[in-house]
Amino acid sequence: MSEKPPYTSHFPVLEAPNVVPEKFKDTWEQGVNEWGGFMKQAVEGVAKMVASGLGLDENTFTDAGRYGSHLLAPTATDLVKYGKLNTIYAGFHTDLNFLTIHGQSRYPGLHIWARNSGKKIQVKIPPGCLLVQAGKQIEWLTGGLIKAGYHEVVCTQATMDTIARREIEFPQRPLIRISSTFFWHLTPDFNLCPIPALGDEAEKRFGKQEDYGEMLVGDQVRRELGLIALMAPS
Repeated sequence: MSEKPPYTSHFPVLEAPNVVPEKFKDTWEQGVNEWGGFMKQAVEGVAKMVASGLGLDENTFTDAGRYGSHLLAPTATDLVKYGKLNTIYAGFHTDLNFLTIHGQSRYPGLHIWARNSGKKIQVKIPPGCLLVQAGKQIEWLTGGLIKAGYHEVVCTQATMDTIARREIEFPQRPLIRISSTFFWHLTPDFNLCPIPALGDEAEKRFGKQEDYGEMLVGDQVRRELGLIALMAPS
């Protein structure tokens, strides 16, 4: 869901072609692009509100992410095969991008950890709403004032109760948990370093923060992908 930059990027590997499942090739792109466009519009609206709330120009983040490698990544979990209590669908982690946005799944299981308490909370997204989570890039740019949110997706008793209910209510529907997650990134060639005023505010509120340093966003992405073994060393 990205816009091609008018220059040659140092990170063409981050501009991979879209994947179109063969069985849905006639309808996939139109539906996914339409939904992805709505998601992108929503998360960029949030990025502008966050910038304004931090005392910055409202376009600070959206300008920095204009050519970001934004990714709409719908994922599916077969609940016939993986519908056992405590099965892990996505282990405890933070996202490497700037902001992550996704809609309500028909099956619960997403949990987050609150920064102010450290407690694990089961997420409940109201109908018609979207959930936005902070990623590592916004943590870096704000010097730790906003922290990347830890989360996981697990098969809980609520997941299993929903499976049982949907087997009765919608016996013709496959038992598949869909997560339509959109990862909004900063531009790969953007120089990633803390905004001084925000870093100072983070230290004043929370004490000494991590030394985030300075690097290009593309290098940060490659480093994070290497840490989780999704990209071979260059």
